[in-house]
Amino acid sequence: MVAGDNKNARAVAAALAGMGNFRPMLVFNAETVAVLMGMLLIHDVRNPASVASPSTPLGHPLELLSAQAFHGGSFRVGVKPAALGRLFAITGFLFPSDPRPTSAGQLQRGSSAESVA
Repeated sequence: MVAGDNKNARAVAAALAGMGNFRPMLVFNAETVAVLMGMLLIHDVRNPASVASPSTPLGHPLELLSAQAFHGGSFRVGVKPAALGRLFAITGFLFPSDPRPTSAGQLQRGSSAESVA
């Protein structure tokens, strides 16, 4: 899942492996994210009422981030977002799991996120 010469690859892999210990957190496959982001881009370009359109009035600039948020559950966990990375990495090193959904919608448990591609 995480590879290359990135000096943080091991910590990122551990954080992804630790996410499964905190429901409702999910890590989506790259193919799923690519399709979703492409669809959101098309929506933003073609829909004149999209919050990304310069002609759409915003109540607050952060509406750009919240209107079509796809956060995988991070805002539904009772922990501050800044602390999540360290918390996930620690639990990923100690109790690795695979937080990606299966085809049946259930979370995979008991396998390392590094070993599942």
